[in-house]
Amino acid sequence: MKSLLDQLTTTASAMEKAIALQALVATVGFDWPTLTEVFAKLHEEINELQVEITAKADKQRIVDEFGDILFVCANIGRWLAVDPETALKHANQKFEQRFRLMETQLQQKHANLSACSFMEMLEAWESVKKQLKNT
Repeated sequence: MKSLLDQLTTTASAMEKAIALQALVATVGFDWPTLTEVFAKLHEEINELQVEITAKADKQRIVDEFGDILFVCANIGRWLAVDPETALKHANQKFEQRFRLMETQLQQKHANLSACSFMEMLEAWESVKKQLKNT
């Protein structure tokens, strides 16, 4: 029996394949009717991961649940016409910029970043976020 999924290429990255899978099955109506329901699915998957972590489940169950979260995130990207790879690259760049600024800010107070408490780092992080938002 031929499957709709036979059309997919196997050379795509996992994220690209997730998007392609979801777009393909959506063509036959296997899709959430609204973005709100996709977000509900994301919350469900996050809860399932939390349950597995709390239960100290084996690593594979945690990997499976984490993968489900990423799969739903790819679906959100598809719904928003946002490429998850591009969005994650941007998030990485933004994180790196913020961390470097936070690091500079804290190094003016402390000789060594590891001498800072997490709370000091978090306060500096929030300060940097606010600073960058206002520029």
